[in-house]
Amino acid sequence: METLAEETEKPKLASSALLARNATLNIATEGWLALVLLVNIPFLVKFLGEESFGLFSLAWVVVGYLAFLDIGVSTATIKFTSEYLARQERSQVAKLLRTALAANSVMGVVAGVLAVSISPLLIQHVFKIPASLHSQALYVFVAVGFALPVLLIQGVLRAALTSYQRFDWINLVNGSAMSAQWVIMTLLAWKGFGVVTVVWVAVLARVVMVTFYVYLLPRLVPDIFSHFTFCWDTLWRLMHFGAWVSASQVMSPILVYLDRMMIAALVSLQAVTIYTIPTEVFNRLGILPSCLMATLFPAFSHHGAVGEENGQM
Repeated sequence: METLAEETEKPKLASSALLARNATLNIATEGWLALVLLVNIPFLVKFLGEESFGLFSLAWVVVGYLAFLDIGVSTATIKFTSEYLARQERSQVAKLLRTALAANSVMGVVAGVLAVSISPLLIQHVFKIPASLHSQALYVFVAVGFALPVLLIQGVLRAALTSYQRFDWINLVNGSAMSAQWVIMTLLAWKGFGVVTVVWVAVLARVVMVTFYVYLLPRLVPDIFSHFTFCWDTLWRLMHFGAWVSASQVMSPILVYLDRMMIAALVSLQAVTIYTIPTEVFNRLGILPSCLMATLFPAFSHHGAVGEENGQM
């Protein structure tokens, strides 16, 4: 009998019908999540208070910025996995994914330790956090430190599923986990739980997503977790390509998050809350190009590999 991985290769991974379906799934999921945020954020602000919600927003600003330590590994994983699939070099996929997971795990731990280490400095000297929130802020940054390796591992797992064009799985997991996250956070805040609990709910939502990805990925790459291998040559390829992506990965968080960090440093957490809500709504308007880009990148990598192979024949 054919495995699911073999069956997945039969449809063209870059066919127009598949790309249209995936883009539609991405847009539908992002539109749904925008609606979930639009409904829940005002209640979360009301129940937590402006200062605590500002601290919550600030925590994810730090997460978003330190995530640049991915150094393009996830993007490179999409590119090279798509190329291997186009050339029918399935034996290389598992080695690539294991190396990428190991690299991002190490980078995630480094980022997490860095976030926790600098948190006293950020809390006491950089951001205008009220003294009454200092202890909570410290616990929040501990949660951030735990979240970073989870997020970087999630990036590689999601990249692998993206290469196989399994946006149905990605959107089901992402849409369900994120929807549940915001609803649970709002309910807990309504019941009187503070910002630390809310942040940990957001972290645990990512853990759940990683768990589902780990469950789903072996259906496409059966030997992915059968043993551990690490290839320095593969890591060099990932980092060499990722270096070209890293420039935008370093600059993008600055462009997206620097404004909030400056507001937190120069004004107050309440101002961060007031600024964050309309900004998040506005940023959601960019879902169309981002959804199309997520769908097309693995397809372009697939086509490029096929074109190179045909050119050599």
